[in-house]
Amino acid sequence: MNRTASVQTFEEFREKESRNSLATAVTEEGSLLEYETLVLRVNPPNVEIDNQSHESETIITVDSANRPGTLVEVVQCLTENNLVVKGAEISSDGGWFVDVFNVTELSGSKVTDSRKLAVIRKVLDIEYDCEKKAQSGTPNDEESGLKCTVFELAGKDRLGLLHAATDLLTSHGLDVRSLAAWTQRGRGAIVIFALEKGKPIQDTLKTEKLRRQLDELLNEKGIVNIKTVTGLPHHERRLHALLLQEVERNWNESQREKGSSRFTALPISSPSHPPRYSSMEPPEVTINYWPRLNYWRVTILCKDRPKLFFDTLCTLSDMNYDVYHASVCDAKIKRAFQDFYVRPRFGDVAFNKEKAAKLEFMLHASINRRFPGGLKVHVLTMDQIGLLAKLTKIFREADMSVTRAKVRTLSNERGMPTNHAIHTFYLVDTNGGKTIPTRADHICKEAGGVRHDALTEDKLPQGILNPKTDNQFYFSIPPQDTIMARFPVGSPLSSAGSM
Repeated sequence: MNRTASVQTFEEFREKESRNSLATAVTEEGSLLEYETLVLRVNPPNVEIDNQSHESETIITVDSANRPGTLVEVVQCLTENNLVVKGAEISSDGGWFVDVFNVTELSGSKVTDSRKLAVIRKVLDIEYDCEKKAQSGTPNDEESGLKCTVFELAGKDRLGLLHAATDLLTSHGLDVRSLAAWTQRGRGAIVIFALEKGKPIQDTLKTEKLRRQLDELLNEKGIVNIKTVTGLPHHERRLHALLLQEVERNWNESQREKGSSRFTALPISSPSHPPRYSSMEPPEVTINYWPRLNYWRVTILCKDRPKLFFDTLCTLSDMNYDVYHASVCDAKIKRAFQDFYVRPRFGDVAFNKEKAAKLEFMLHASINRRFPGGLKVHVLTMDQIGLLAKLTKIFREADMSVTRAKVRTLSNERGMPTNHAIHTFYLVDTNGGKTIPTRADHICKEAGGVRHDALTEDKLPQGILNPKTDNQFYFSIPPQDTIMARFPVGSPLSSAGSM
């Protein structure tokens, strides 16, 4: 049967090649390298960027020897640079792929930022990580080359879980540099980038102790991964993988409980976790078999939005389906159409209705995952150790659950650190309902908050939080609620510092 020419993923290839400084033709174990690796050395990946051919979009063409995960790597890079994929043509038969992407900035303009263009040109370089370069809304260059300890947690969601996890790390002297957390169907996933005195954890006994304590924290069949990495973690990529494992576990348990191998649809949501399709219709996902070429055809039709292509690709990759051909476009009515021709990476490629039903459900879940419930709240602070644990404690004591969180340090226009951190939370009450803005306002004032109108999610307002003279905290609720607050020195927030 025809399959992807290489079974070695792109991440594995990059890691092994970066250690092979002599570029020898044998592996560390002494066996010969696979043919695709040698081809890539002779013919490295080529990236062309065209800002002339299209009136309003930048056209990016990537061609390279193919291996599992390469397409996700490219789309992930575009996503992390806040670019919108307006259309794409994917072709990867014969062990080589040629992908063409039509992209724009979030504003709808062409991509002209020199830093972003440099990142895209080097997306498949062996010793390059597209998240290592400073860009708008991402951590700064100074941290990007550091080694760090990454904690990946997943398990049953509950009130105060985020606070318990961050408080545990803080109590061990760890500085949380960035964090992202998602929830779905009563399950939660957290990815944390942390340092100990500016370095990853060196003490293996301490690492194992933290692993045991985090296992206990998750109470049941949770996932705890702790590893040292170089550069910044790909939060959303890892969150997709972790939540897919959790949703897949629910799927498998449900099939066993029903005592049948046939497909039984699981609800996308429960009464306490309502569907988050907003005002749009649920996506239409269909999977058919093309026997002549042994392809599974996967089509998706839904309302267009940023990162939609990335979300579906993550699911196909994590479910071990290789994309051979694909076409992506957005219609004038703001509906996106995605058409994939895939095959299972392992096992029989013949069509299987149960596997197709499972893949369809997982694709629904991945698209739905982008719509968190709750009231969106931002907190802008000085970059100090421990503040995140204090913030989450305030929400927990107010009986508010965090359905989604993102924490990062801010950079200025030149990509240099600003000594500030931005925290974004989505809050719901104990019944799963959206937190009322007036209640959030009251909680801000209880903590000593003062309203401020200048704070936005991505930019640091001028004249506030001067690290030399001002040690204040700003709390904001997005424009539709227009409730802003500032926390002065001496408030419950200021006593512990920030991440």
